[in-house]
Parts: sequence; C-alpha cells; structure tokens
Amino acid sequence: MTMVPLLSILAVFAWSAGPQVLRERWRTKKGRAAICLACLAVLLLLFNWGTELWRDADKITQLIGPYGNQSYFSY
Repeated sequence: MTMVPLLSILAVFAWSAGPQVLRERWRTKKGRAAICLACLAVLLLLFNWGTELWRDADKITQLIGPYGNQSYFSY
C-alpha cells in the first residue's frame, strides 16, 4: 500500500504522455528492456492479486453475505 502513491504518479505520467513516449523508449535497447520489465512486473502483480483473491474467496463471500459484519475473523 505504501507504493500506491508513487506508482499512481508514474501511471498518470504514462497515461498523460501517451504512446509517443513509449515509442521513443522502444527505439533504444535500454528503453525496450525497461518496458518489458514493467510489463513483467504488472503481470506478476496481477497474478499475485488473483491468487490472493482466489485463496480468500470463501472469506470474501462470507464478508459480502448477509451477516458479514459478524464474521469475527482473527486478524
């Protein structure tokens, strides 16, 4: 959670700069490596979040249920 503000700043920069910056980066060898590593990091994060949601699906279902406020998990 502490990295979200930093990553959001980078995401806004990438979103507002658009594809022109990515095309410029893709032309150099270091830029290609950076883009590939960033894509790999995003894929690994998505995989991690997906497996965590899959693992905790029963708890999430219980929390969303009618008596979710009375789950009393041992956090």
